[in-house]
Amino acid sequence: IDPAPGQSKAPARVLDALTITAPRAVAVGATGAVHVLTEGRIVRLSRTARTPVEVVPASALSHPHRIDVDATGRIVVAEN
Repeated sequence: IDPAPGQSKAPARVLDALTITAPRAVAVGATGAVHVLTEGRIVRLSRTARTPVEVVPASALSHPHRIDVDATGRIVVAEN
């Protein structure tokens, strides 16, 4: 993103790092939490949590391939 005229561009910093194995889909909720479909399950990453939280286990899904989060925070999953 280019800065506004007259403003300098601040260098980017990595605040924290986390590895997600085999991500297939990503959705961001209204609160800023990131939901990731990985290894057949859905995990939530928040700005404050250091580790992902499993919100939908793999046993509850049947070949998921796409996710979304609606305005109320409900997770919508497209399955085969």
